[in-house]
Amino acid sequence: MNLSSINLFYRRTVILILVTVLSVIIYSIIFLELMREEGFSYTPVDAIYWIISTMTTVGFGDIVFKSQIGEIYTVFVELTGIALIFGVAVPYIIVPWMESRFHFKLPEEARGLEDHIVICGFSEFIEEFLSELEFYNVEYVILEDNKEKVIELLNRRIKVVYSRFNEESFEKVNLDRARLLLCSFRDESKNADILLCVGDYVLPKVAIAEDPYHSKFLAYAGATKVLSIKGVLGIHMARIALDAVRHEITSAIEIVKDIDVAEIFLTSRSKLVGKTLGESRIRNRTGCTVLGLWKDGEFIFNPSFDEFMKSNSVLLAVGSKRQLKKLLNMAVG
Repeated sequence: MNLSSINLFYRRTVILILVTVLSVIIYSIIFLELMREEGFSYTPVDAIYWIISTMTTVGFGDIVFKSQIGEIYTVFVELTGIALIFGVAVPYIIVPWMESRFHFKLPEEARGLEDHIVICGFSEFIEEFLSELEFYNVEYVILEDNKEKVIELLNRRIKVVYSRFNEESFEKVNLDRARLLLCSFRDESKNADILLCVGDYVLPKVAIAEDPYHSKFLAYAGATKVLSIKGVLGIHMARIALDAVRHEITSAIEIVKDIDVAEIFLTSRSKLVGKTLGESRIRNRTGCTVLGLWKDGEFIFNPSFDEFMKSNSVLLAVGSKRQLKKLLNMAVG
């Protein structure tokens, strides 16, 4: 609760207490008068006891009216209690108090970071990429505007903050001290908006494009590098295939120092063909992490260990130049 909410909460509480006390006093006086007319003699303590037990609808039936007007008065007191409890106390005092106690405030800043990577948006691609960053002890923070996803990532102990992707939100994650900004939303227009927002920051800005056609628009928005996840078609596919022939990688994109992302073409001679990713033990044998697999005209994010590799498939992998070279040699056969 902020200061204004706290003041409002206390004002409501004080007003409810005053109204309740005043109601108990007035109703007790009426109770004593009605009972006197029926020939009963009760003390003020008895009156308060009856009023409170009746207003809270837990009356024990030990004190009851005999007259019809007394029964009507009993119903009136009960309705007053119900109105005060469920119409005022619960919605305006109890519920706000419980929310203030149990409401989980999402983190919106990550101060103290330096030489880190700021990642906007969490996806299957990023999930595998994070393991590589942690392997190289590279600091990072993920910015997300989806509250449910932020909570999910926090439960998985992933460094994430809730962000509105405005100038203030980037200041809260020390973007001016970061080594790289990575825009990884599946929506290219959202990545473009982020790039335009951080235009004044001088640092490498990498954007991910689902469609290679949108790559130029992300470059116009300020991306220094654009990684086209599904851009392994036509000329691009031919260039990757030539990498296999030349035994060199020309399609790699350096994300940070000593960490590249590259697309590796599998030839028909490759010993990886016909094996699953689990059987190939690519990570153990090369040190590379497979982020995606292009197979049968479909790109698979974060493929499972049971995914088979075919001839002419393309692996999207991350690792050092030396590690990627090892993977290329395995892919060529």
